[in-house]
Amino acid sequence: MKPAVLLTHLRSCDEMAESLLLHADVDIIVAYDEVLPYFESRGVPCKRLFDFLSETRSQRAVVEAAVRFDALRHRFNEEVMERYWPHWDAGLRQRVAERLIEQMKGDLYQETTFVEALRSCAAQTDLRLIIVPQDICRDTKTMAMVARRLGIPVLHLLHAFPYGADNLHEECYADAIAVFSERARDLYRGFGVPEDRIVVTGNPYWDNFWRPPRPGLREKGFEASGLDPKQPVIVVGLTYPHQLSAISAAHPDYVRQTCEATLDALGTLCRKYPEWQVILRPHPNVPAHIEDLDDKAHSAGIQHVWVDSKLASTTVCSMASLVMCTQSNLGIEAMFLGVPVINLVLEEFAQPVFAEGMGPLFVDEDAILSVWRVGDIAPAIEGLMRDPKERDALLNKRKDTILRYNGFLDGRSSERFTALARKMMNMPLESLPKTDRFEAWEGPLAQAVPDDASRVLLLGRFTRSLAGAVEVAVPSARVLAGRDGAAVAQAGFDVVVLADPLTPDSRSQDEIEAAAQWLAPGGGLIACAQHGAYADAVESLNAAAWAPPRPGAECATQLHGFSRQGLEMVFSRAGFDIREWLPRVNIAMVENIECSAHEQAIEGWVVRAVKRNGARHFGSGQSDTAAALNEKGEALFAEGDYEGARKAFEGALRLEPRRALYDNNLAAVLFALGEHDAAWNALVRTLEHEPQLESARANLRDVAQVLGREAEAARILEGR
Repeated sequence: MKPAVLLTHLRSCDEMAESLLLHADVDIIVAYDEVLPYFESRGVPCKRLFDFLSETRSQRAVVEAAVRFDALRHRFNEEVMERYWPHWDAGLRQRVAERLIEQMKGDLYQETTFVEALRSCAAQTDLRLIIVPQDICRDTKTMAMVARRLGIPVLHLLHAFPYGADNLHEECYADAIAVFSERARDLYRGFGVPEDRIVVTGNPYWDNFWRPPRPGLREKGFEASGLDPKQPVIVVGLTYPHQLSAISAAHPDYVRQTCEATLDALGTLCRKYPEWQVILRPHPNVPAHIEDLDDKAHSAGIQHVWVDSKLASTTVCSMASLVMCTQSNLGIEAMFLGVPVINLVLEEFAQPVFAEGMGPLFVDEDAILSVWRVGDIAPAIEGLMRDPKERDALLNKRKDTILRYNGFLDGRSSERFTALARKMMNMPLESLPKTDRFEAWEGPLAQAVPDDASRVLLLGRFTRSLAGAVEVAVPSARVLAGRDGAAVAQAGFDVVVLADPLTPDSRSQDEIEAAAQWLAPGGGLIACAQHGAYADAVESLNAAAWAPPRPGAECATQLHGFSRQGLEMVFSRAGFDIREWLPRVNIAMVENIECSAHEQAIEGWVVRAVKRNGARHFGSGQSDTAAALNEKGEALFAEGDYEGARKAFEGALRLEPRRALYDNNLAAVLFALGEHDAAWNALVRTLEHEPQLESARANLRDVAQVLGREAEAARILEGR
């Protein structure tokens, strides 16, 4: 069986496959049917991801999506919508809620289907690598998260240069991230991506702009458009509104307004220069109403116009005398070919969107002419079309600009990217670039290991970073890590920790039973599991981060979970009793949703369990109360054992996360340990829960003085 690679790109997917096949004997699997015609036209062999999905699994996805949709849709009620958007009228809130529910229904079905298809594919092939364009978007984030469970490495490569919060966020889930240049590396690093996961390869797709164009490429473009190849062509790349984003809601008409202002300016110039021709290029994310655009262009006075929704950007740019766009990678590609570019960021319409929301793509030093006012559009176009000196002055900055965006001038980015992909396919999973698998659970799992444990065994696919966390939490323990225990010489461990969250199927019972063989008499088992009632989409709504892609907005990051009773049943069948439940609570949901006993706010649990009639490490069944842990922390703090006190207070907060006293005590310990920023955060949480707690107010003043944040502290204490 050949190794297989799953490609989840829409753009340049066929070229990526060609490059991989040149250097590796692999099977190519594609996630989207839209790319199949391109593969067929180039004679590139591939398989469909959904060909691996059986009818039974497909029906399971339908049922799963329906259950989750029914559980979630009632959350989009008037009370919740009004809480976050009180300045909107009831009718608008209702329309937005209906749109959210409509989109969620489709998304849930789509993502559950992707999960089942990927699991089936992995079971039937030797799937070695998944390449994703944006692992923060719904489909590809889903596949990246499932890949974690399956032990398949993920390689992240955007099709375009990232900027602002549009293509990039602090949570990237891939094992390695291929970026285009040092500037792109800095962007990812600034969003919290670890340095050792970032590899500068250049953009493989942009290699097309360094090779001689395929014979007849430009001619085919003119043939398709019906335009005259002997006359000037101005290409206008239209921008688009981000679906369900706060910035687009605040500026709903900027796309239409920018388009109309551009057409008016071009119409004026085309009456002056009737030989000029215009190509209008709608954004791929916006369904184009070609007839409407054509009518608007003719009404503005543009006689020779064509609305393009099919040609590749290389073809369009090869036809252009000038390219106009709004913070678009189309502008970068035109600049690569030596075509002058105007960046339309009009103060009246679009500028706030990129200043307040996504952030700008281009900077002042780039070989791009930015236009800020409607009245300057026509003069800028006429200058670059008619004055060679203006064109030359702009294009003289091309080399430095190219290096900012692509980092290489050799046209060999495909080779570098393919080499990275081959390396990841051939490397054992344990030697992939370091990444914290299931990082949300590592801290709670490590803190659950008893202080007196001397031998600890970690089992699961991803134990390396968890091992480091356990060694910090229990320095005296000897910690061993193994995938399934096969590399462990002997049993007799005080504690066995299952590093991977349990899944609600027969595998969980098998994993628990297998772990039992490594325990010493009286030893304990620690595991974690997702709570089935918890949903990322609800967290997203209550954090007012309702615009996908954002962490939590994608509904399918974890499609299965346990009830408390169900988890107890799994352990019981494996011969274990759960002695302690350590819930992982979402604070935003506790504060912002009226939950029955805050049940929906529990993301999951870390549990401590023992074989029946064999308890030693985890006590007699009565777990420490939050109050007892707080008392223990106060005693340790008085004795000068700050680390011990910190663990005790953190344990109390895990049990009662809204108790202001515990956060205040934790802040005092953090301050004593010199962790002043963390102490500040703990005190801010304290005062959110109990604003008049005098000791916390005094502590905040002390921390503020050290950090130089007196003015900010004063505002907090005044309730502003």
